[in-house]
Amino acid sequence: MKIAEQDVRRIAKLARLNIDKFELHAMTENLNSVIEFASQISEVDTSNCDECMIDGMLTNVFRDDIVVNQCDRENMLKNAPSQEAGCFLVPKMVE
Repeated sequence: MKIAEQDVRRIAKLARLNIDKFELHAMTENLNSVIEFASQISEVDTSNCDECMIDGMLTNVFRDDIVVNQCDRENMLKNAPSQEAGCFLVPKMVE
């Protein structure tokens, strides 16, 4: 499947991109090479590959959710221009 310049022009319009003729030609060539590469990948025989081969390589990269270094309220509020009841006091912005 080949993409024509008119298709790229339409995609650019939908994406609200302004591209000139040189960019249009280059973009058309780039998209066609991507599509050609994708079609080459789809032709690869994967019938002998294990579907879950990558599952064994995955590890949990998340850390435990532990609270550390809690800030002292008095220490946080000491530089506040105004405070009330242990909270920052800010001017009202909405009437």
